[in-house]
Amino acid sequence: FACPAVYAQFSPVVNLNSGAGFISIQAAIDSASSGDTLDLAAVSFSESLKVDRPITILGSSSGGTLLDIRGIGGYGIQLDADNIDIENLIILSNGDHTEYAIHSEPGISGLMLRDIRVIGNGRTGIDLNGLDPDEINVIEGCEVVKCGTGCGLALSGCQNVQIKDFLS
Repeated sequence: FACPAVYAQFSPVVNLNSGAGFISIQAAIDSASSGDTLDLAAVSFSESLKVDRPITILGSSSGGTLLDIRGIGGYGIQLDADNIDIENLIILSNGDHTEYAIHSEPGISGLMLRDIRVIGNGRTGIDLNGLDPDEINVIEGCEVVKCGTGCGLALSGCQNVQIKDFLS
């Protein structure tokens, strides 16, 4: 009796709208359409992200999705579009990372950051600039710990921001 070979294809990032699978979060963002939802497995990703379209990025609800930005230059996550929703993500950094773990460009609205944990960044953990009042911007259940200089959360010129359960 011989057992047939079974191959399982695992994609750590799945676009729930198109069904497409990806190895990296950024590749999935680049391929996404406005309004798409990206589902991230409970694994570690070593990359920085530029979110330039209105999408939802969902880490594992078990809390095991890790974005490791140690040794990576630039912002950990750059937010550059309206209606971005990021949930259930741990961002692991260190003192050598001297840019913000999360940074928004001015003029966006409808931002949702929920259950995000930033650990050990060398500078301010979450830096939000010029959030517009067109839609409510929500930071909920987030935590920034062991950061070097700066603040846990910095809001510059932001309007219509609701902050719930933030720990720094």
